[in-house]
Amino acid sequence: MNIRELDPAQQLGIREMQPRPSEAQVRRFLAEGLPILKGTVSRMFSDDEKAKSALEKIRNRLENPTRINITAGFVLGVGQLFLDNADKAYKVGDAAHFNFYHDLFYGVSYIGNGLVNVEKASVGPNEEDATKEASVIGEVLGQDIGTQAQNYLANLKRYGKLATFLQEDNSGFTLLDQLLADINSGTMFPFLTPEYVQEGAKIGAELYKRLYPLSE
Repeated sequence: MNIRELDPAQQLGIREMQPRPSEAQVRRFLAEGLPILKGTVSRMFSDDEKAKSALEKIRNRLENPTRINITAGFVLGVGQLFLDNADKAYKVGDAAHFNFYHDLFYGVSYIGNGLVNVEKASVGPNEEDATKEASVIGEVLGQDIGTQAQNYLANLKRYGKLATFLQEDNSGFTLLDQLLADINSGTMFPFLTPEYVQEGAKIGAELYKRLYPLSE
């Protein structure tokens, strides 16, 4: 089974079944594994010309490219690299590394998808993404249809509120700060490791801020 081929609800369902890491394990991964990973990501995208080339390829694949969705697409692509590592760990039964890479992926994806979804909401109600998010959360947490409907309405309201940040700053940088504040609340999912998710979100935000100026 390839984790990447599963839908988000199935991925989160597998993550929910994993043993919770100890505080000592979390500290070790953050102190030893994270700096190596961040260094690797930084080296991969340190060359501006290569980064511009990658951004241009994303631009050519999008139906309605904008500087935000191009750069966010790059960020989401990096998240997929983390998911690949999670997949490898899952296949060999390494729950500790699976948790680490999956939750980093979730944090990066929250940033990338947040930027894309809020930009869509800035031009009108983003019903499709609000529905998708509500159904994924509902399936994982076993919520009934009524609760999912309430979540859907809450998502529409949240996207609309976040869209005001793009009106104030069309680069998305101010919106990024708000997305980071949201994820730092530590309440996204009770079975994810908040420290890993938050670090993934930071990686996504830092990448976006570095690459956005190259997306012109």
